[in-house]
Amino acid sequence: CDLVIITVSRHYLQVLRLEIHSHSDSIPILILGDSLKISRSDLLDLPSDTLINRYFPDGSLLQKLILKQGQKSLFNNQKLLTYAFNQGLIAFLIVLPLLALWLKLLYIRRERYYIEHLLISLNVHTFTIFVLLLYQCLETWTPDWFTTVIFFVLMVYLFLAMRRFYGQSYFKTLGKMLLSLFVYFFLAMLGILGTFIISFLLF
Repeated sequence: CDLVIITVSRHYLQVLRLEIHSHSDSIPILILGDSLKISRSDLLDLPSDTLINRYFPDGSLLQKLILKQGQKSLFNNQKLLTYAFNQGLIAFLIVLPLLALWLKLLYIRRERYYIEHLLISLNVHTFTIFVLLLYQCLETWTPDWFTTVIFFVLMVYLFLAMRRFYGQSYFKTLGKMLLSLFVYFFLAMLGILGTFIISFLLF
């Protein structure tokens, strides 16, 4: 979750810098449906309150906050990334119990306690984070196809963990694993989106 959040944040900052360092004298900006053009020099030199009063005096409080934070992110991008990472940890702690609740509902006939579903979720997450961190350290020395190997290893581990823990057939385990992956990625995307928005508005 956190790696994705940082990647999204860096992509946003790179696009923003590309716009600023273009040859155009003004930068087009779209804020919640309202478009405006801001001088590059004003965006870089003016205080945020002066910038808002000059270019967006009639904007809503949320629009003004977005413009203020957008300008702030140009000069404090590392602070934004750090804040997003810290918030990402909170999002992870929220998504994990929700996933355990999903597993509790999915395997409601297995008569297992909620904490047991939480433990297997934590176990799979721990293994996944370990493998991804290891891969990131070795990425420079690995071929392109090694990413496919990593994905295959993670899927096999998840399948075997669910098969052994819940004791169902291979077919049922595969079906529930795919369904759980869909639910997990949906929850993760909501967590990532919410984390990035909160980080951008509050850092």
